[in-house]
Amino acid sequence: MNHLMLFGFCLFFSQNIFAEILLQNKKINSHYTATIQFDNDLVYGTLNIKKDNKLVYKQSGFDYHYFWGLSEDSADAYSRKYLTVSKIPILVVTNWTGGANCCYLLSLFELGKNFRKLIEIDAMSTQYELRDLDGDGVAEIEFWDGSIRGVFTSTSETAYGRVVMKYIDGNYKVYPNLMRRAKPRLKQITKMRTEMVNSFRDNIGDNLPHDYLKHMMNLSYSGHLNLALKIAEETWPHGRKRFNKFKKDFITCLNESSYWKEFSRAR
Repeated sequence: MNHLMLFGFCLFFSQNIFAEILLQNKKINSHYTATIQFDNDLVYGTLNIKKDNKLVYKQSGFDYHYFWGLSEDSADAYSRKYLTVSKIPILVVTNWTGGANCCYLLSLFELGKNFRKLIEIDAMSTQYELRDLDGDGVAEIEFWDGSIRGVFTSTSETAYGRVVMKYIDGNYKVYPNLMRRAKPRLKQITKMRTEMVNSFRDNIGDNLPHDYLKHMMNLSYSGHLNLALKIAEETWPHGRKRFNKFKKDFITCLNESSYWKEFSRAR
């Protein structure tokens, strides 16, 4: 057996054993077990969830790389802090779909009397957090929406918009009350303008600089889209044309995001 095959076998074996040990050690619900399988040769991953030894969920695909919790170095697939208001435990699984630029999908499963997949988040994001942001004892999902990812600049230089989802009426929904921020003060706006202007100094080509897009996304996803567009136009370099096209494309990108649409509809 060559080293590559041995590595693939060890990875497949260790992930299955790890899943069983993880769930048994947590002792959240004795009815449920879950396994992650990974075929190293085919780069084919599978997630199985069983309740009382009966398969209740299966997902698989090429370039699917599953791991427990929010990061590959975390074994925290679920814990008491992930409980919903109904006190039903939540299984947290992330699926990396391969490649340097894409993508991490976050899935949450409700492990109660009835099994239920709550949500799968695909925001082209590598950053997710489960935190109790409002102090009610239930974790919200905080992540960064990639609505403009790779459109106005390279994927490595793009900017993201902060989204918060809260468990409401049996599922997670975009929660604007934890996203909106007060309008920036004049001193803050002046600083933003300066940083956005300066961001073009060393910028080469047609790509827009990260700091310019970062401030636009931060303002937009905190409830200040019109202010973001106003400052963006004011700081747009005189030597560049077609700001109106950029403005139109920017708004189009936002409106193609289901998370942005939920946020913008809630006024």
